[in-house]
Amino acid sequence: MKKITLISLITIVFIGNLVSQAPNMMSYQALIWDATGNFVAEIMVSIKISILQGSVTGTSVFSEAHRIQTNVNGLVSLMIGGGTNATGKIADINWGAGSYFLKTETDPTGGGNYDIVGTTQLISVPYAMHSNTSNNLNTPTPGLPGQVLTVAKDGNPIWVSTLPTVVTANFSNVTSNSAVSGGNVLSDGGSPVTTRGIVWSTIPNPTVSLSTITNNGNGLDIFSSTLSGLVSKSTYYARAYATNSVGTGYGNEISFTTSDITNVMGIPCSGTPTVKDIEGNIYNTVQIGTLCWTKENLRVSKYRDGSIIPLDESGGTSGNSSVQTWSNRTTGARTVFGHNPANLASLGYLYNWYAISETKGLCPIAWHVPSDAMWTTLTTFLGGESVSGGKMKSISTTYWNLSNVAPTNESGFSTLPGGYRVNDGSFNNINLNAFFWSATELDKNDAWHRYLNYNDNVFVNYFNKSFGASVRCIKD
Repeated sequence: MKKITLISLITIVFIGNLVSQAPNMMSYQALIWDATGNFVAEIMVSIKISILQGSVTGTSVFSEAHRIQTNVNGLVSLMIGGGTNATGKIADINWGAGSYFLKTETDPTGGGNYDIVGTTQLISVPYAMHSNTSNNLNTPTPGLPGQVLTVAKDGNPIWVSTLPTVVTANFSNVTSNSAVSGGNVLSDGGSPVTTRGIVWSTIPNPTVSLSTITNNGNGLDIFSSTLSGLVSKSTYYARAYATNSVGTGYGNEISFTTSDITNVMGIPCSGTPTVKDIEGNIYNTVQIGTLCWTKENLRVSKYRDGSIIPLDESGGTSGNSSVQTWSNRTTGARTVFGHNPANLASLGYLYNWYAISETKGLCPIAWHVPSDAMWTTLTTFLGGESVSGGKMKSISTTYWNLSNVAPTNESGFSTLPGGYRVNDGSFNNINLNAFFWSATELDKNDAWHRYLNYNDNVFVNYFNKSFGASVRCIKD
């Protein structure tokens, strides 16, 4: 059965003789919708109406029952005072004796099991009510949209503002740690809406006193909100809110459950679909299990502080010098495979390990070079080193040679075979292998890396720190 909610949207209007006779009926309208935010149309419902004196738990001075069908828009219209099984009379209520509250109880099946209850204060005593006892009223000027007519202490009618009316939008793009919703402020209650947004919690009926809240501007109309910092596999309760000078009005509550991050792969990282390095190079991201990776090899020429990473073009006829200096370096350096600029855009730079370990930082802010353990976490998530290679390799035949074993790239890691540079300065294995540094050293001369070749394997090995290999970054 759908969860059904009764929401009073139309101001109660008293019907009666405006001069000499107290009214004995009130017109009442309400909208009914289900938990998905859709109006419930053309069903028979039962509604019990009670008027309580003094408080939301006060004495009932009038009650009756109605059995009525919603229209095609989910609206019910009834006359309070015209129901069945009535106790008390509206005409006998002394409206000047204190506060009164309207209590509604609903059975969405049309029976007598009232399991949806709502109580709201009758903050307006309509003009027709007072006309039964006074002949000296001042005629009020028209109020603002959303305001209601009430009686001041001096007995004269005045217009007062009410709480805003807001509806919560359905949720979309629910991930392991974020979701998108919003709302629609239908009425400002006669006073400008100063703040609006979404509030959420793992406990029902969240309020704006919580810190888990968005602020999406002010005024009427539709707004959108992104909820972030959520916990995977958790159920949340959220509702739109709008605040004016009277207070805060809330929309219908909607619950949703975040996805299990441990089963996620091949999609952009939530909230960080791309990341930019210090030079403005943009990298796509991919979520694989609990880790967020860059989807392309690093191609930055500066450290995080803006200082240059030396470019080594020595050795070979295509370099600037036939004298090879790569093997002599003990500080950070970068190079392009074969000194061919065409390889940079797709394959990135090859860095020696001294650039990896530089405290200035090689990856963008809030990102770092993965440790050996993080590489193991990745391959374990993908089924182990013997089968994870195919899940990590690009399916493009432009770079991998024809002997490449059926890559699926189902992880979205999109590895290309960028080869490596040996510590003697030579370049090897482009189109055959991909080599990635880890941030973990083996000893003073060597550090761990991962490499993929044309079969399904991912191999763990170590290079001399003066070798050149590709770099992927991982989010902090």
